[in-house]
Amino acid sequence: MSAKKSSPKNPPTVVDVDRDQLIFCDHRSGTTFAFPYPPGSMKDLEVVNREELGAKLKNFITDRKLVPTDLVFVLSPNVCFEKDLPHLSEDERQNHTTQFLDMVPFSSISSKLFHVGNDYKLAAINRDFYESLAKPFTALGFSVVAVVPSFILGTMGVKGNFDIEACRVISKRLDYVLENSFLTPAPPTEGLGGHRQYIKDHPLVFVALSVALVTLLGVTSFLTLRRPPRRVVAAPPPKISVAPTQVPSPTPEATPSAQLTVQVLNGSGRPGQATEIHAALEKLGFTSSNITTGNAIGSPSQTLVVYSARVPNPLRDRVGDLLKNFSPTFSTAEVASPCLDIIITTAPTKP
Repeated sequence: MSAKKSSPKNPPTVVDVDRDQLIFCDHRSGTTFAFPYPPGSMKDLEVVNREELGAKLKNFITDRKLVPTDLVFVLSPNVCFEKDLPHLSEDERQNHTTQFLDMVPFSSISSKLFHVGNDYKLAAINRDFYESLAKPFTALGFSVVAVVPSFILGTMGVKGNFDIEACRVISKRLDYVLENSFLTPAPPTEGLGGHRQYIKDHPLVFVALSVALVTLLGVTSFLTLRRPPRRVVAAPPPKISVAPTQVPSPTPEATPSAQLTVQVLNGSGRPGQATEIHAALEKLGFTSSNITTGNAIGSPSQTLVVYSARVPNPLRDRVGDLLKNFSPTFSTAEVASPCLDIIITTAPTKP
């Protein structure tokens, strides 16, 4: 989806997207009004019942007699993951971007690096959440021209909460809003989220590159197998000298557990589980000040443990044995440069 020029005839419809409702601007009355999401249609920024949400939103738009116009979505801080990236080199900014997006708990992510003043700010959203809200509008003739995080309004001089005055500023400075939208082309520095989106938007290019790579590997292997064997010239046996026997010293653990950082996210639905795992980790030598706990977003289908390369295999085995007391089955993964050394996200125990 790409940004479009707004129609000069009518001001755009501006909608603030919050965690539990949409807030509309009504230019005719100079007020705002809200559309609460239907109960059970949303959970932790995930769309649970897309059909009901779409039907209720269409009825709401029709009942309000909203005329189809260009549409601007403003994402509140409650639905947009944000990270400041000030005074960093391009390589450092890229590394921080990748680490941040690895932590965003959605399978479908849209991200953008915004230039705010002299600094940069990274924002990421659940693309499925946004697209589920946009679909009923487009079905009724609206045209989505911009999707912007709320901090962009601050750069335009808007202060305080979303209100009718913010909508007037957006209408007057729509060109600036279009330039700072998630819908504008993503620059190369947008990192992992941009790569995922590019692959989704250009599947044939990805397939062609994969076929070319496989073909190249096949030709290389064929030429290597046809190469005649090299003559092996026997060499005289080496002289063996006897050296004093030395007992090798034990190899130290790559990184002591006391120096590793750990995050425990409780997605089991059972209160206090993260605190119990925290206490068990301390018995393995982890430092209490290096362990943080919290609640997972949504309800994970399976317990997951993500390790950094700093965590040695023996310690991973001990952490795995510990987790079996809380979750009989779990999966593991390794990330090259995560923000933390170990991230444990628990899931509900299946009966």
